[in-house]
Amino acid sequence: LILRVRGGVSYTQARNTPFSGLAADGAKVALWELMLAGYHTVAFVHDEFVIEIPCDENASHHAMVVDSILCAAMTRVCGHTVPIRCDLALSHRWSKKTDGNVRRRRSTGAVRRRSTSV
Repeated sequence: LILRVRGGVSYTQARNTPFSGLAADGAKVALWELMLAGYHTVAFVHDEFVIEIPCDENASHHAMVVDSILCAAMTRVCGHTVPIRCDLALSHRWSKKTDGNVRRRRSTGAVRRRSTSV
């Protein structure tokens, strides 16, 4: 969204800035789009979103909608030159210790996408 130029930094920092800035822009666009779509973002840490969705028979559908929003937001920022994909997990609670009811999925769009910040 905005070209970033940093002065007085090392070579590595100068080379990392455009990538980390792009990832941050993609995350901000995704957060905004999620809010506009009516989803409640509970937490965003580094490159992970925790989003509340209704716990009903349509949970998988909501998860796929969230997945498409995240991938579309990052595609808006990166364009179609970088493969973007999201990994998602459905669970009744947010914990590192799962209750065995976690369902993990990968994006299943026609174009495999990898999100560096989503």
